[in-house]
Amino acid sequence: MAGAADKRAIVEDDDEAEVVEAPRKKSKLPLIGGALLILLGAGGGATYYFLFAHHAGKVDKPAVVAARSIYLELSPAFVVNLADSDQTRYLQAEVQVMTHEDSAAEAVKLHMPRIRNDLLMLFSQQTVTGLSTLAGKQALEKAALASVQKVMTQETGKPGVDALYFTSFVMQ
Repeated sequence: MAGAADKRAIVEDDDEAEVVEAPRKKSKLPLIGGALLILLGAGGGATYYFLFAHHAGKVDKPAVVAARSIYLELSPAFVVNLADSDQTRYLQAEVQVMTHEDSAAEAVKLHMPRIRNDLLMLFSQQTVTGLSTLAGKQALEKAALASVQKVMTQETGKPGVDALYFTSFVMQ
């Protein structure tokens, strides 16, 4: 009750004493809350305008969608005699190509005989010494991709294939 007593003041008039409530201090919390609410509303309205209403009636370009990768296995595995003259050596390689276009995937399937032929010729020119290092395998991978892209360009007018991967690589 001590708090209640602090808020009262006794005012004495000539003949009678009167208890009057002391004026309360006004809290600034509702004022700050109201200002924040106005700012948030204005910010939300501006966001809506710039994201949605600003573009109303306009036809925007479609958003760029990341193309999905399409992998095609060139099966069966390639098995070739290597070009080593000292003894008979073999290479067995499983190969996959990657594209981002359905039309290119269909073109690879259509031209698979020519692609496989050119890769067989390329692989049979290799030697064990040339392929025994990582750099040698990477050089063959690059040459094989160029070979596939050359066929695709000649047949379709564009390279179509974005990458070539060895998924198995065995020399004997």
